[in-house]
Amino acid sequence: YKGEVSYVPIADWVNLHRETFSRGGNYSLSEAEAPSRPWLAQEIPEITKRSAKHVCFDGGEGHCVIYLKDGGPLSKEEEDGLVELRERFTSQLHNRGAKLRWVWLDVSKEAAWAEMFGISKFPNVVVFNPHKRLRFCKFDEDDEEHKGDKEGIEYLVDKVLGGDGRFKIVKGQKLPELSEREEDTKKPQNGKDEL
Repeated sequence: YKGEVSYVPIADWVNLHRETFSRGGNYSLSEAEAPSRPWLAQEIPEITKRSAKHVCFDGGEGHCVIYLKDGGPLSKEEEDGLVELRERFTSQLHNRGAKLRWVWLDVSKEAAWAEMFGISKFPNVVVFNPHKRLRFCKFDEDDEEHKGDKEGIEYLVDKVLGGDGRFKIVKGQKLPELSEREEDTKKPQNGKDEL
């Protein structure tokens, strides 16, 4: 509104424009038409049954840096550290054409994934290659120095990018099934406000 700031001009403007953004007769809240994708708004998205294909396993380019945590959600400190590392590596890799996707996984809900990776200490991290042959790189079994903190993640990603990371092939080339979550199965209530 760019007119005079007094009651009558504002009331006239509101009356003229009040239905500009109202919902029409074809308004629908059905999930099939407008699915909720909360991972699109997350700085570091969580791998869930619904988000997995979109955040890591869609066959797109690059590797996935998967932060493994026993119980969620991410703390502010963890998220800030991962975002800082993501930005640092993104700027380093920009000219090389390489890409890293940064995600996290709650192993308290996805124990089969921790078993597949062979990891029992958390927090931890793996670099996952989701392409033709599924494989991942993790800290060496005898590596007591590094863990899933910011410095450890930086060490592992540098190791992979430098060509020194040893990738292990996923047995059977099949990923474990991700568990159903309540938020994955919840249907929105149909709150149509039509007459």
